Amino acid sequence: MSENFDEQIASSLFSLGQIFREKMRDPKLMSTLSFSKIETLRFIFKNKTTSMKDIAKYLHITPPSATALIDSLKKENFIKRITNKTDRRITMLKLTTKGEKLLVEKHKKMSELVKKGLNKLKEEEKEQFINILNKFLSA
Repeated sequence: MSENFDEQIASSLFSLGQIFREKMRDPKLMSTLSFSKIETLRFIFKNKTTSMKDIAKYLHITPPSATALIDSLKKENFIKRITNKTDRRITMLKLTTKGEKLLVEKHKKMSELVKKGLNKLKEEEKEQFINILNKFLSA
């Protein structure tokens, strides 16, 4: 494969990510929450409970940045902190009911956006696309 082809794929993937982030910021489609906040909620939902350290590692941000992010999500009542009864230094994060409802709503809207794009593909192309994505993600 040529370097030009690799650059085209990288550019297309970047553009696709930007489109999703823009749609996430569109108040008509999503909420005014940033992509990193939505992704944080998704990560907590997926892991049921998680720590600040896990969030920072997952998002590739510093612990102080993770703290600021979590503080804002807590202020908006999307997450809650759960202190360990035996070691108060350990704090876990969990979604509130409000956070879960928001995430389910956003996931539904994001799925609709993906379906809209996939509807442009033939069934065979959809299967190829899924196979390619799975190979790419497992690399």
